[in-house]
Amino acid sequence: MKHPMTRSGPTAATALTAAPPPGAAGPAGPSTPTGPDGPVGAGGLARGLAAVLAGTDLAAAATGGWIAVPTGELHRTGQDLERRPHHLAEREQIALVRAADPAARSGAPAPRLPAEDLLRLAAVRAEYLRELLERAVRHLDGRTYGGTRLSALPVVRAELADLDSALTELSATLEQADDPAAVARWAGAELDALGWRTAVLFGGAGYLADHEARGVYVCELIWNTWGTEPSA
Repeated sequence: MKHPMTRSGPTAATALTAAPPPGAAGPAGPSTPTGPDGPVGAGGLARGLAAVLAGTDLAAAATGGWIAVPTGELHRTGQDLERRPHHLAEREQIALVRAADPAARSGAPAPRLPAEDLLRLAAVRAEYLRELLERAVRHLDGRTYGGTRLSALPVVRAELADLDSALTELSATLEQADDPAAVARWAGAELDALGWRTAVLFGGAGYLADHEARGVYVCELIWNTWGTEPSA
C-alpha cells in the first residue's frame, strides 16, 4: 500500500511528501555526512556510513547479528569477526560482519541505531540517489530513440521530474523531523522505492555488479542490517 502522502501519474511530477508524514514538522534535522568526492563511487557510501556510526559501539552491535560496517572501521569492533562475503558491498568498501563467538551472540539484542542516526543514514542514501539521478540524466542524454534523446521523451522527462521532486521533498522532510522514529520508518521505504526507480533508468547496465547503481542495493542492505525499527 502506498503511503497516503504519495501519488503517482505518468505525466506529472509528484512529490512523495505532498503532506508531511507523522512527526515531520520541527527543528532542523540531519546533515549528510559524506566526503568531498560525493556519495557515488570512490568509497562515498563507506564514508557516509562511517560518519553515521561514529558514536556507535560496534563491538556490542556485532554480538547482536550481521551488521554493515565500512572496512576501514572494522578495527573498532575489538573482537574476532565472522565475515560474510558480499561482492556488491565489498565494491563499496562495506563489510558484513558479526561476532565470531556463538556464546557472545547468544541472547544479544539485535543491532539497532537511534532514530536520529537512522535519519542521518537516510540523508546519506538521499544524497547518493541525488547524484545517481544526475548521472542517469547524463546517461539518457547520450542515447536516442527515433532521433530523439531519451531524456527528452515525455514519459522519461516526467519520470525524471518526479524523482527530482520526490528527493527534494524527502530531504526537506528529513531536516524537519520532530518525531525521528516515525520519519525514519517512512523514509526507509520511500528510499527503497526511489532507488530502484533510479536504477532502471540505466537500463540493463544498472543491474551489473560493476555499475555504480549497485549502490542502490548496498544502501538497502546497510539499512536492513541496522534495523528498520530505531532503538529506544
